Amino acid sequence: MRFSRGISMSSPVHHGVIEKLRQVVDPGKDFTIRVSSLTESELLDRLPEAMRGSPLQCDIVTKAFAELEADRLRRQKSGFGIDELLKKIEDVAPQMVAKPAEVLSCFS
Repeated sequence: MRFSRGISMSSPVHHGVIEKLRQVVDPGKDFTIRVSSLTESELLDRLPEAMRGSPLQCDIVTKAFAELEADRLRRQKSGFGIDELLKKIEDVAPQMVAKPAEVLSCFS
């Protein structure tokens, strides 16, 4: 059996890849992913329970994510991370809430 790049399943390279795949890793410590690689629903599933229970906070995160994703596609950027999302949330939140305290609750 061969991979599409021509690596034989019995080759030393293949065995090295398999050994790497067997390692246990801790997200955030051993590897990270860009927020932009998630779907909107995957992002919302990863929010803290208290935020998921707030339609307003979910809407703010969704709007910020959607704006960053649209910008990424328009500019053909490779992606965006958590820092960009948090900054966009700061920009989007005041447009969607009536009281400054509600904006601050998005970050606590």
